[in-house]
Amino acid sequence: AIVLFYGVDAIGQRKWWAVLGVTVFSVGFFLSLIVIGAHQQNINIMTFKVPFVPLFPAISMFCNIYLMVALQPMTWVRFGVWMIVGFLVYFSYGIRYSRAQGPDSGPQSQYLIVPKRKMYKRRDGIR
Repeated sequence: AIVLFYGVDAIGQRKWWAVLGVTVFSVGFFLSLIVIGAHQQNINIMTFKVPFVPLFPAISMFCNIYLMVALQPMTWVRFGVWMIVGFLVYFSYGIRYSRAQGPDSGPQSQYLIVPKRKMYKRRDGIR
């Protein structure tokens, strides 16, 4: 995507970095299409499904990558700084106030819902 945005002339001149960029991008793009296409579609009646899979996901991936490449470098610096601040807050709060290692947080449902939408009564003490 960077090559397509910044190096259209370099592709025409067949520079090695442009050819390598297009090759890597194309292989990654087609591999992701294969993974999306090979994913088994849900046959249950649902209120919303993505239409035209894998075409729409492929188009949206391409558009999003193109838009990300079009961002200014300072935008990426700001994004990185705020991600670091967010991770620091998240992990510092989470480690201190986590209930994962603490005492039991109270009763939970006695039923376990599995992907086929059937309910099974729990027989174990897992919470």
